[in-house]
Amino acid sequence: MKNQKGFDREAYPELKEYWEKFESTVKPYIEIKTKINENMSYWQSKFGGYPYWPKKIEFPKDSKGNYLYLVAQLNFEEIPQLKGFPQKGILQWYVSPDLGLYGLDGYKFKDTITQNNWRVVYFPDIEKKEENLITNFSFLPNPKDYTTWPPVLKPCSLSFKKDYAPIALYDYQFIELFGDPFDFFGQLGEVGEEAMDAYSVDYSAKGHKIGGYADFAQVDQRVPEWGYNTLLLQIDSEPSRDIDFGSAGVGHLFIKKDDLKKLDFSNVMYTWDCG
Repeated sequence: MKNQKGFDREAYPELKEYWEKFESTVKPYIEIKTKINENMSYWQSKFGGYPYWPKKIEFPKDSKGNYLYLVAQLNFEEIPQLKGFPQKGILQWYVSPDLGLYGLDGYKFKDTITQNNWRVVYFPDIEKKEENLITNFSFLPNPKDYTTWPPVLKPCSLSFKKDYAPIALYDYQFIELFGDPFDFFGQLGEVGEEAMDAYSVDYSAKGHKIGGYADFAQVDQRVPEWGYNTLLLQIDSEPSRDIDFGSAGVGHLFIKKDDLKKLDFSNVMYTWDCG
């Protein structure tokens, strides 16, 4: 049976001496499901499409003066409550239309935290009078006219479900607690490989999500000392929705717990890896 709403002891008798340790890693997260939708309100949660943006605020641009492209918009009034996350307001993620690296300037650490050609924006209060919002986005280029398509091509509405899961195999925090997953399960002998395969399926971190543990097409790029220990948003590739990070890759926003608590989104880490 599952204890603490996340870890199934009966499924893993070979891990008996580690049951409590695995249960201590269980975290809540928000699963996100998408639906292509061309008819959404400006303040609705969405991937792609036209954003919520008050007229009195200058629309974000990249370092070359190009208007940024909306990747994701989360209206926390529509999302099940998650401890430590906003209870209201709108969070947005933008990237540059110069999409060779989907808004990143490079692969070094400083590139993943410098919001030159990507941006995270938070509006704590939502204005729902359209006359006060930008509603004509003709100044934005058509995504299909970009040399490289953006990670989210078609507008999608979002639905949310709260769930719980223990630590994922390839989140750096697994190594901190248990060591390399291959070595950890390898110590179990013949049953280890089967147990590892089952665990990777039962507690896969794939998919679009808020909070919990992250999944990676290649490796977790974070270093523990950096402190970006909270998954703010994960967008997985979803071909049926034309959502793609570098050919079946995954895009992430990570944040430090203290910054999230303060609703300070100026210091966010953005990474993506290709499949």
